[in-house]
Amino acid sequence: MDSEDGSFSVGDDLPESFPADIPLIDGDILSASAMQSDGASGWAVQIQATGEGAFERAQQALRAAGFGESEESFSMSSGDLEMVGLDNGRWQVLLASIEAEGVVSDTVTEM
Repeated sequence: MDSEDGSFSVGDDLPESFPADIPLIDGDILSASAMQSDGASGWAVQIQATGEGAFERAQQALRAAGFGESEESFSMSSGDLEMVGLDNGRWQVLLASIEAEGVVSDTVTEM
């Protein structure tokens, strides 16, 4: 959907505008969305991960690509829910997972 304020799209394929320098773990994309407006861009991707330890593997892939903690970073764990916020100076990624479901969510915003 496009408007004078920006655009929003959703589907089950990775948006063409998704940043190539943000690694995603292997699995089926359940949903993906992109938002573009004046001065802001963002994406959200939910992946049905393959194999065990999806959250840890996703976090390791981000760290290997140069993402780490900053003043705005955080992490939390509560039962099966795990979340961490990492950035690389250009992109901020909120990584979340409910391990029992094997679903990993990546929410990406431009810094």
